[in-house]
Amino acid sequence: RGDLAHFADQIGAVCAGLRKAGVADLRVFNRSEEKAADLASAFGGVFGPLTAEHVADHAASADLVVNATSVGLDGKSTPLPAGIKLREGALA
Repeated sequence: RGDLAHFADQIGAVCAGLRKAGVADLRVFNRSEEKAADLASAFGGVFGPLTAEHVADHAASADLVVNATSVGLDGKSTPLPAGIKLREGALA
C-alpha cells in the first residue's frame, strides 16, 4: 500500500481511539475539505478546512488538539494557522 493510504489509516485509528475513549465532540480539520469530510463522516464528527478563521472558532474551547502531520516533530512548529490560541496542554 502507498504511504498516503497508510497515513489515512493512522488518522482513522486516532479518530477511532478518541471515540472509544468517550470523546463526544470530534472535529476534523484538513487542508483538503474533502478529506476532512470523509474522516468526519466515518467517525460521526464535524469537519472544516484548516484555515485560521474556521479553526479559531473551535480551537480555543478544545480539550485536545491532535496534530496528525509531520509538522511539529521538531517540538517548535505547528501546522495550525498563525495566531490560533489553544488551552494549555491541549496540543498532542
